[in-house]
Amino acid sequence: MSGDVRVAIIGAGRIGKQHAKWFRAVGCQVVGFLGSSPESVARREAELAQMLGIHVPGYTDFARLVAETRPDAVSVCSPHAQHCAHVLQAVDAGLATLCEKPLAWDERKTHAEILADGQRMVAAARERGVLLAMNAQYVAGMQAYREWYEAERGPLERATCYEAVMQSRGRGGGAEFEEVWIDLGPHPLSLVVKWNPGVQLVPGSVRCTLRRKELVAEFQCRADTGSVCDCRIRLGNVPEGVLQRCFGVNGFMVDYQGRNDAQGVFRTYLSHNGEEREYPDLLHTSIEHFVRAVRGEGPPLISAEEGYRNLALQVEILEQAVREA
Repeated sequence: MSGDVRVAIIGAGRIGKQHAKWFRAVGCQVVGFLGSSPESVARREAELAQMLGIHVPGYTDFARLVAETRPDAVSVCSPHAQHCAHVLQAVDAGLATLCEKPLAWDERKTHAEILADGQRMVAAARERGVLLAMNAQYVAGMQAYREWYEAERGPLERATCYEAVMQSRGRGGGAEFEEVWIDLGPHPLSLVVKWNPGVQLVPGSVRCTLRRKELVAEFQCRADTGSVCDCRIRLGNVPEGVLQRCFGVNGFMVDYQGRNDAQGVFRTYLSHNGEEREYPDLLHTSIEHFVRAVRGEGPPLISAEEGYRNLALQVEILEQAVREA
């Protein structure tokens, strides 16, 4: 595909607006968005005009959005209970699709039904020959992390242990551990999937520590090479104060922050042992890789299959956590 990629945003709320900003920053045309009601469409049109400096038309009907704006790709940023339906619509229309994490999750459904939704999404994209990718942007920091690790420790041949801590404000400051896991779990799990290709949980290895706003998951996973990695993930909802976010393998931990630079551009900052380094925003990098994939210039950061593996791990670990609750 040559020329500008035309992108529509499905759900232009908080994260959808950020997708629109970065798609425009990497040279795409943001041609429209899908909202849930005429009132929400009017609000989002005003917000996007202020953020992007252009008018982006909003729609409440997907078919009309596609017919009138003719996008090449869509970014699915709707509530996660709607991910499956919106992805299937986009894939059926032949549109390259970037889906926010989690790939699929509807709390009204059983875990088996959630996994079946994920399988349908991946199968539909494969059958139609349409690009489907998932966004969980911590993967975008792996190259910078590896370069830092190898400069200090030498080649990173395999991860024998992995640790991640991630906190957020959550949904109104009162999220239960299930909501924390659904919302944040895909981020650290995306790194587990990348560092351990073909990853499977070692049976009987999952242990969870639960509090109202926190979940700590400890488990072992096995890559398709047979290597085993010890993992520890701590996720929490913190209503106020400084958020803790860090990740690393083999004891080499980096802290993550996102903030504006001196020019007002939101960027990523990784730090280790008192040294801080600046990088492009991780979401910016994830979207840049997706756009390259749409143009046929390489793979996205997280393929549909990797997104489904992430979802399967998320379900399996949560089931263990619920049993221990």
